[in-house]
Amino acid sequence: MAGQIALAVALLSTAGLLVRSLWQLQSAETGFTREPLLTDPPSRNYNRVEQTSRFYKLAIERLAALPGVEAAAADHSLPLAGNDNLGKPMIAADGQSSDDIARNPFVNLHIVSQNYLDVMGVPLLRGRSFTDDDRYTTRFVAVIGLSLAARRFGSGDPLLRRIRLTGMPTNPLTNQDTWFTIVGVAADIHSERLGGVPGMDLYLSNQQQFAGDTYFVLRTRSNASSLSAAIARAVQQVDSEQSVFDIQPMDARIADTIWQRRLAGMLSVVFGGLAFALGSVGVYSVVAYAVGQRSREMGIRLALGETPGGLKRMVVAQGPRPALAGLCAGVLAAAVAGWAARGMLYEVGSFDPITLAGVPALLLVSALIACYVPARRAAQVDPAITLREG
Repeated sequence: MAGQIALAVALLSTAGLLVRSLWQLQSAETGFTREPLLTDPPSRNYNRVEQTSRFYKLAIERLAALPGVEAAAADHSLPLAGNDNLGKPMIAADGQSSDDIARNPFVNLHIVSQNYLDVMGVPLLRGRSFTDDDRYTTRFVAVIGLSLAARRFGSGDPLLRRIRLTGMPTNPLTNQDTWFTIVGVAADIHSERLGGVPGMDLYLSNQQQFAGDTYFVLRTRSNASSLSAAIARAVQQVDSEQSVFDIQPMDARIADTIWQRRLAGMLSVVFGGLAFALGSVGVYSVVAYAVGQRSREMGIRLALGETPGGLKRMVVAQGPRPALAGLCAGVLAAAVAGWAARGMLYEVGSFDPITLAGVPALLLVSALIACYVPARRAAQVDPAITLREG
């Protein structure tokens, strides 16, 4: 019985830590709104920036005009969409030496529509965002994330500084010699995963840069799922050969990025609940067996003047003693299990006092309840029958 209780404490405590961590993670700050509805139509028929810039501009206009849609935008590498922004480039600033460039961070590159930051609810901290004047025939511009600006320029002013991408050609117009002028600084967002520190984000205009596949982002006033058919029609009115699929609310996409944590939490709850049930049944079975073996003793105690209430208290007091030993061992095992699972926890300590105190208290109450049923039966023993049978 003590072993069952110890196992139940360890499993339930681990489950509690994982579930509390999951709750914290699901409400973690992303740096952008969670309202948009998303769709991913790949522009497979396009291979030039002139084609993609026109397609995105017209498609966004039609999407924004749909009933129930407040605004629409586009991003070729949507944050927390499960793409992990593979193939990250680095940046180099004008005047940097080759040694300094080698120490620059990798960046999360976003090729976006001009209203993207506003639609996503990402605050613009300094400068400006993209405008209609930013075209593929004009000076190339960029908006830089706050953490990237601090990392690259320190306390200096990043506005109007020139940068270029290194380590990856993004399109025929962008190569190692293509320079971008920083015109704005945006607040940080979490591009790849919830929790932890925000990424290094760099935004370019999809009116200046080629973007093949992209995500459309819609901020809606009505039920997002009811707009799926209208979204598909709007995009295909611009280009009938474009496919539209995978339309999901932003919360659903964010949830998909933490499915491993949800699975771990669910499994730990299931096994913890099973251990809890086995522990409770074990306490009841052991105490019930012990009371049955001591039925003659119970009868003698009642015959000598013991009250039924006193008999109940005696059984309830003696029954949980093995359970208490199991609780102590279980708390130690739970502390070790929490330490082992610390890499999966978010804003919850591996030695969380709420969990390490709450779970043993729950099991102690369960043990007392399991002891009460045999104790009640013992108090109802008929002394005369018990002594005669003995």
